[in-house]
Order: sequence, then structure tokens, then C-alpha cells
Amino acid sequence: MRVVQDLKAKGVHPEVIGKAVGETYGEIDEQKLACEFAERKRLVQPKDQKAAARTFRMMARAGFSSRVIMKMLRNWNVEDEPSPPSSRSARWPNRCPRARTNRETAVAARVVAGRRTSLCRRS
Repeated sequence: MRVVQDLKAKGVHPEVIGKAVGETYGEIDEQKLACEFAERKRLVQPKDQKAAARTFRMMARAGFSSRVIMKMLRNWNVEDEPSPPSSRSARWPNRCPRARTNRETAVAARVVAGRRTSLCRRS
């Protein structure tokens, strides 16, 4: 667990760590916490090895043990929500696909009008 790793890094004696973690996290199920984390982060079941590795790294950074992560990946029981739309326009229908800056708009207007323009600013 991440708590144990952080305490070891700070130089706390292993017996003290074991006693404190045992008292505090004795009745907590790490497997259940991992499933709740996956649901909260809206993780979907990995379809290939690359996606599984990404999920593994994400959960390891969150502090879950590799034993719990591997067990969860093998027996995926996280409730999957429908995946969000992939295209930007589907996610934000009221926004244009690429907003232009004022300078880009002015350059585009000059090009359409047939006037040549320089992209460098003049001082």
C-alpha cells in the first residue's frame, strides 16, 4: 500500500508501520477500494495489453498493490458506463472544431480578399 511506502521513505521503523497500518486498515478491503477507484475514474475493461498496462500503471500510482491490480484485471467486475463520444464536436456540440485567434481570422480574410499578407509582424 502507498501508506506503507510513504512511511518507509520517511524512515519510520517497520514494526511501527506494521502496527499502525494493521490497526488503521485492518478491516478495509483493498480489492473493494480498487473497484471503487476504477468506477470513480470511469475505467473501462482493457481490450488489449497496452490498455491493461495503462490501467495497471494508473492504479499503481494511486497506491494499490500489484496483487490487487492483477486480480482486478483478471476478474473485471467494475460497472461499465457507456463510453463518452470520441470526437470533440460530439462532446461539445455548440463549439466550433477549432477556434481561430483574431490574427488568424484577419489573415484568412486577407487571403480570401485576394491580398497577399505576411505572417510576420512588422514593427
